Amino acid sequence: MSKKTVIVLVLSFALILLMVSSVAITADAPELTTSVTDGKVHTWRGPVPKGVVWDNGMSYIGLLASQDDPISGLDPIEADDFMFEADQLVGDVHWIGGYWEEGQPPYDGNFDWEITFYNDFGDGTKPGAPIATYLFPNAQVHEALIESTSWAYTCSYSVDLPAPLSFLAGTKYWISIQGIGASPPQSGWAMHDDPILLHQAVFKSVYFGYPNWTNTEDVLGYAVDMCFQLTYKCDWQPGDPHKMHYPQLPDEDGWDVNATQPLVLADDWQCSDSGWVKDIHFWGSWKYGLEGTIVGFWLSIHSNIPEDPPYIPYSRPGETLWELYVEDFDFTPIDPPTMEGWYDPSTGEVIPDDHQAYFQYNICLDEPDWFWQDQDVIYWLNISAVVLEYPDAVWGWKNSEDHFMDDAVWAFWGELNWIDIWEPSEPLHNLFWVAVDPGGMLIPPMSGGTDYYDDGTSTNGWYFYEMTEWWNIWFYDHPYDSLRKKVVHIEFDVNELVPGEPSWFTFAVNWSTDL
Repeated sequence: MSKKTVIVLVLSFALILLMVSSVAITADAPELTTSVTDGKVHTWRGPVPKGVVWDNGMSYIGLLASQDDPISGLDPIEADDFMFEADQLVGDVHWIGGYWEEGQPPYDGNFDWEITFYNDFGDGTKPGAPIATYLFPNAQVHEALIESTSWAYTCSYSVDLPAPLSFLAGTKYWISIQGIGASPPQSGWAMHDDPILLHQAVFKSVYFGYPNWTNTEDVLGYAVDMCFQLTYKCDWQPGDPHKMHYPQLPDEDGWDVNATQPLVLADDWQCSDSGWVKDIHFWGSWKYGLEGTIVGFWLSIHSNIPEDPPYIPYSRPGETLWELYVEDFDFTPIDPPTMEGWYDPSTGEVIPDDHQAYFQYNICLDEPDWFWQDQDVIYWLNISAVVLEYPDAVWGWKNSEDHFMDDAVWAFWGELNWIDIWEPSEPLHNLFWVAVDPGGMLIPPMSGGTDYYDDGTSTNGWYFYEMTEWWNIWFYDHPYDSLRKKVVHIEFDVNELVPGEPSWFTFAVNWSTDL
């Protein structure tokens, strides 16, 4: 039965906005804030984390005190709001923060950090009941110094949540981030003031005289938002959201189809909901299990050319709508590995039980590389791997157990004369031999075959038809299946029964089904 190569497109719809701040806030005593002394916006130019699902802005104008010090009673904390357009998992939190000490050069306080997610209070202006609180020891916090100036020791931070946290579409939530440690130094969470997403950040501190959540505008004189990003690692698991007809999961004991340049494979999908393609996930492995180095993947998305027999016997990719060479990708081995085969449609090479290990490949696209898809439209995804060690190492795209629309197709890079892909099967071998005397009669000791059809009246599998004077042998392979096609290869040698004597023979092939 023909099967499709695997493709899963996961589209996580989230509001992604890049923030640019423009106003600095000057620090007053008590030390509620510290800010850039030249009054300029500080643009963070660090690497953008993959899989950003909410970006609250990372261009900062200063640090707003956020610290729990039970010894001194210092307790300032901020919270800021966020909302997703679609149900969303969050697995990581990224923010900008740091330390300062009045009258002293700043330094790293090595604090622990506490992060709390909240429901909304109900009026959209402040946090309500906590959903989850996480205390991250300093050793579990990923910290990278951005700058150390006379006013602050500023860093980017990130943590991995113990397990992804789920949020509902169209529902407002809040997050707070607070340093846990003794003062001095003071710890703070970076802030910006342009633009403000949803509601402005809110502040609370008994120490500073704000026992209830209070708009930052009423505390600082300016409304600010906090610098943070929420991400979900570039991954996809069955049951996660997707925006295609259905995920085409891998056939665990199926085939890996050669998709190493110069070969390119393509398969089709139907968009189930208009939106951006932000993630692409697929499965593959290596011929003989000999793992090489994938330098990058050539990916492209195409319109659909539907089948139109007899001129177009099967559908195929059409106009190129999007193309990208991807070097930044993740891959994860699938456990447990399973025995699977290797298939090269360009050569016809079939190797059953070729290897066991296979991998899930995850590609999260940067925002400029997103592709917009429209609901109910059929698209094609092309994949071709560039392998450093080719031809000693060859990578294949794994076939799917779920068939959608037409077959996957293959072509050579640069030619794109598309040929449909049928699942290979182990070949069935039927041998036969026959000897006929000068009178046209079978010589039984020299005639026979293997796995032939026999109703009990044959001579070693051979039947004589008197009306035509033909000798026939029949082989029964499979019940008829309209979704399979059969390639029949016949080869034989002819030898003279009596060398030097005139001889001739006629050979014919008959084909029938059980319909």
